[in-house]
Amino acid sequence: MSNQETTVVAKILAKPSQKELVRFQLLKLVEETRTEEGCILYDLHQDSKNENLFLFYEKWASHDLWQDHIKAKPLKRFRKATKGAIEEIIVNELAHIK
Repeated sequence: MSNQETTVVAKILAKPSQKELVRFQLLKLVEETRTEEGCILYDLHQDSKNENLFLFYEKWASHDLWQDHIKAKPLKRFRKATKGAIEEIIVNELAHIK
């Protein structure tokens, strides 16, 4: 298991007609994910100018624990609940620069 702390930024662009559904499901995902092993920070934001755009700022204890999150039930449930409601998801794994 990789022991390096991992930072992730994920952008989720909801279809305009599905914004409220996606928001509701994202908030549910936050509650479920914050209890996962290795989750240090899992903050959800909504763009002030484009209400269809949501952004996660995440910190995980290790890369491997973040990978476990990607395969976990909460994220699978989210994908199923929002199928067809999201235009785009962009996920960036970041390296810390001192």
